[in-house]
Amino acid sequence: MSLDTTVEASLNGSQPLAHHALDGQSALSEPQWAKLQRSIIARAAKITPSDVFGAAAEGGCIYRWGFAVSVGGPCGDLVELLSRLAVDAIPKKTLVGAVDIATSVEVFIDSVTGPTTSIRQNAIANLWAGSLPSLVSRIDSRLWWDLVGTLQQLRESTLQLNATSSPAGLMIGGELGLTLAWRLADLPSCKRMSKSSIAEVNRWFADEDDSIAAIVSGGTDIRLALASIIRCQRLLQATQKTNLKKRQLEIAADVAVWAASMTMHQGPTAFSSASSRDVRDDTAVHGLLREAMKFDTETLSPSVSAALGESRSGGKLAWQVSLPEAMQHSDNAKFAVMLPEWDVRRGRVHIDYSGEDTAIEMFVGKHQLVGGDWQVMIEVDGDEQQAKGDWVYTCEYTDDDVHYLEIEQPWSGGVTLQRQFMLVREDRCVLIADTVVTLAPSEAYSVEPNPKPRKIRYTARLPLTGDLKPEPENETREIYFGDGKRRALVIPLAANEWRVGPTAATLKTDDESLVLDTSGFDSLYAPLWFDFQSRRFSRPRTWRQLTIVDELRLVRSDEAAGYRIQLGSEQWLVYRSLGARRVRSLLGKHLIADFFSGRFDPENGNIDELVTVDDSESFDD
Repeated sequence: MSLDTTVEASLNGSQPLAHHALDGQSALSEPQWAKLQRSIIARAAKITPSDVFGAAAEGGCIYRWGFAVSVGGPCGDLVELLSRLAVDAIPKKTLVGAVDIATSVEVFIDSVTGPTTSIRQNAIANLWAGSLPSLVSRIDSRLWWDLVGTLQQLRESTLQLNATSSPAGLMIGGELGLTLAWRLADLPSCKRMSKSSIAEVNRWFADEDDSIAAIVSGGTDIRLALASIIRCQRLLQATQKTNLKKRQLEIAADVAVWAASMTMHQGPTAFSSASSRDVRDDTAVHGLLREAMKFDTETLSPSVSAALGESRSGGKLAWQVSLPEAMQHSDNAKFAVMLPEWDVRRGRVHIDYSGEDTAIEMFVGKHQLVGGDWQVMIEVDGDEQQAKGDWVYTCEYTDDDVHYLEIEQPWSGGVTLQRQFMLVREDRCVLIADTVVTLAPSEAYSVEPNPKPRKIRYTARLPLTGDLKPEPENETREIYFGDGKRRALVIPLAANEWRVGPTAATLKTDDESLVLDTSGFDSLYAPLWFDFQSRRFSRPRTWRQLTIVDELRLVRSDEAAGYRIQLGSEQWLVYRSLGARRVRSLLGKHLIADFFSGRFDPENGNIDELVTVDDSESFDD
């Protein structure tokens, strides 16, 4: 029996290879096993990781891409060791001593019970696959065969059970198969994987919207998936003499744009606690972000440089035609990124509404102000209500002036919670607001007040990160945040400006949160206005709740709300309808819309529209 035939038989026995006595060691004689070891090591020297991955292979960097962001800190000794073994580098003795490699193999084998659902687990499997030539002389032959069998079974179960848009389709069906076909070409069962692996990569790209949404979700694993795309591309080029198609390269560039849009000053990313030091492999000269630029150099090079804080925009970078959109939103992933422009020094908002609570991050330049779950308590007639469904997006809009996103969630007690995010790009202001509605629109309009109004109490807690300390004003209700210099201003629009006298809303801070409390009847609007432009902070400021008129009748607070915000000569208008669509007037502006925001033009006294929601006309007197 030839070596190939013997090996093939050992891998395709009547029972699974892993955890079974019928393994490669028992099927191969000692001389055959030694010959196989030499053959695998020799082949690894013919087509090296450097030949396949180029300079990014040095020190195993290409296999560590994205791990720090995914785990929220250093990638760990095992990943460090395997990443070096995967590129046939000799690891430091201290690193070898820190990891019991045999035990780690057994733990991995025990952890694989079927198709993986975790992007990080997929990446770990590819680390083990890339390390197999180095491990052939470092671990017991039986354990090595068990590892090979486990990886093969993992890929087979993935092909059978996973959707093509799943990250596992790319990372296990595609990359793992390509890696085994390259690194273990002496094993016929591995060599045969190349054709099906190419097919799996193509299938993953074919489901582009669902595929991208699956890796964007949550924000912290997209770099691992982007790293897999880059490795697949280079494996196809070097070992299969083919390349990604034009449309596939465009999709890869879209993933890179997503990764860049989540990148913060010096390299960390959205919703991850990893530091700039932890992510050095991602930001190095041949790191993930710079290698990803090659998918679309003209677009990605300036945006990645700006995202990393390496280039200043001077307020002009946003208008460069070559830059991608400064708002990224996937309603399938329920994830959005809002940038005033690509320069990270100008602030950003990250939104993840895939959970019961919306997770939000808000940055003032490189300083984080808000980070974590936006938690809400709603009482109706004294009874606390609960969320009863998922968030769904209802409106999205972006242009040179604003980014706008609106989502809603059903609650118990007939309550609907509607949530708005609006970033005014050039002005560097952010509006976030909740609308609590207890009546259907058809029931909401009446000239007379509801004879049995439902009393609503609303409390929101926005988690503060501690980067900036609160500085409440003594006489008025706004709160500054700073670090010796004032960086942000928060205005509770529904509150009375002055601390003396009655107020419908209050804003305060505790040790960990910004707390907004307000109440009303049937429907209420709870907006917060954030100003991140420090040059305005020394100017006179005020805000007012506006009188709204409907056919000469003053509109009640449960029907609509309007506000004017002024800092020096700069002024903005915010209007929100809370019930049925009606033509209403405020400040000489007639509106039929769910939401309107505008900026006052001090030269002509007009209100320049920023955004109107409801596809309705708005017109001046």
